[in-house]
Amino acid sequence: MLDDATRRDLAELGRFPGSVTLMSWAYNEEALMPEHLERCFALMSALTDDFEVLVVDDGSTDGTPRILADFARTHPQLRVITHARNRNVGAAFDSALRGMGKDYYFFQTVDWSYDLRHARRFLALLGHFDFVKGMRPLPLGVRHRLASLCSARARRARSDTLWGAVVSLSNFHLVRLLFGVPFEDYQNIVFGRRDIARRYPTSSRGAFANPELLIKAYCDGLRILEVPIAFAPRRQGRGKGARLAFVLRSLWDVLCCWLAWGRRLKPPHGPSPLYRPSEPERLEPAVLHLCQPLAP
Repeated sequence: MLDDATRRDLAELGRFPGSVTLMSWAYNEEALMPEHLERCFALMSALTDDFEVLVVDDGSTDGTPRILADFARTHPQLRVITHARNRNVGAAFDSALRGMGKDYYFFQTVDWSYDLRHARRFLALLGHFDFVKGMRPLPLGVRHRLASLCSARARRARSDTLWGAVVSLSNFHLVRLLFGVPFEDYQNIVFGRRDIARRYPTSSRGAFANPELLIKAYCDGLRILEVPIAFAPRRQGRGKGARLAFVLRSLWDVLCCWLAWGRRLKPPHGPSPLYRPSEPERLEPAVLHLCQPLAP
C-alpha cells in the first residue's frame, strides 16, 4: 500500500525514531473502516517501530464497532475509544488528544481524504517546528480560491462536490475574518507533539476544534510550518461535513468560540511564527532540504 514517494522518503530518512499515534474518528463508517485500518497499519509499520492507531468510535450504530473489535484482536497496536452516543467531531478530537499514548501524533480521516505520502518527512520537520500543518494547494492555473468553484478539476482539489467546496470556502473566509490568523487552510492534517497539543484544551464541539488549537498556538508564538497536503475526494460512503444541519451547527460553534475567547486574541509579537516552503528566505538550510520534495 506504500507509494513510491513514501518509499523514497523512508529510504532517505530512515524509520522515525520517536513514538507516534495515528488518530482518526468515525461515525457509522463500516463501508470504509476495513480499508482505513489496513492503510493505517501499512503506513505506521513502515514509519516507526513504536506506534499506535487510535480510533474514536463516536457512537456508531452500524457495524463499525464490530469491525474495530475484530481488527483489534489481531492488531494489538489498535486502540479504540468508544463514545456511548454521537458527540460530534470536536468531542472525538478531544478524546483522541487526551487518550493518545505516544509522543508525536497526526491524524487522518476515515475516507483517507488527505495525502500522507510525505508523513515521514513531516515527522522529521517536527525537529524544527512545534506543528506541521497541511494546506490544500490550488491547482496549476488557478490563482484564487473562489476561482476553484468554476471547474470540476479545481473543486476536487478542495472538496467532493460543488456544495462541499462552497461550504469549505465559506468556512475558510469566515474563520479568517473572525480570528485573523493567516493560515492558508484551517481544515487539514496536522502533525504535532502530544505535550504541546495538551497545553491547548479546546472548547469547540465541532470541526473547529483542530483549528482552535492551532489558532491559540499561533497567537502564543509557537512555530508552525504550513506545507502542501492535497485533498483526495471520497470514493465510498457519504461525507457528513457538508450536510446542512452539520453546517449550521458548525457555524454556531465558530461564532460561540469567537465570542468566548477569539475576540480577545492578540497576534504574536515580532516576526510571524508561521512559515511556508514558498518563503524559502525564512527557512533554515536543513528545513529547505526537507521541504524540497514537497514542491508541486
